[in-house]
Amino acid sequence: MADAATDSGPRNRLLQAAAELFAARGYDGTAVRGIVASAGTNLNAVNYYFGSKRALYLEVMRSQFALNQRTTSIPPGGASQSGSLQERLHGFVLATLRQFLDARSLLPRLTALEILNPSPAFDELIATTHADEQRELTLIVRELLGPQAPPERVNACVRSVLSQCVYYLFMRDALLRSQPPMSLERAAVESIAAHITEFSMAALRGLSDDH
Repeated sequence: MADAATDSGPRNRLLQAAAELFAARGYDGTAVRGIVASAGTNLNAVNYYFGSKRALYLEVMRSQFALNQRTTSIPPGGASQSGSLQERLHGFVLATLRQFLDARSLLPRLTALEILNPSPAFDELIATTHADEQRELTLIVRELLGPQAPPERVNACVRSVLSQCVYYLFMRDALLRSQPPMSLERAAVESIAAHITEFSMAALRGLSDDH
């Protein structure tokens, strides 16, 4: 099977055109007519290859997520599920930041727009592209807090870890223009991940049953 990046068939032209337009305008702001015009196909092509605009959008998000994982060397599932709790948390944070800060990918922009204005496919996207990562983070947090931690606290702490990563998703362009500018080099992203991990570990240990 030809790679999506090099296959010039109508299905892949639709995927590429849709990815660029969804990333520029969001789901609601992108019309099927605009997608097919950009792809050089006709209106029937979307229904033929995908079934609907929603299904096309889902395939765009899945394909961009898979491409991002390949180009950033992130294995399926994102974080390592072996090692100490701190190593597992660091693996999750680093994988998330690499996805959010990949300047070559459309995924950061697509993700930011999906968070700001969830599409009709939001629930399915969470279930199909981020379920493993969310489950792993929840397990890590629950273990760090201890067996007596109520679900509300576990969920709040999961959101706190995620929010530190999401900050860089939304602030990336501003931080690149700050003085001194933020670097997106591999070592810089690893340094950010190490800080978020250290900060979160200290907070979670402070809130744990044993504290």
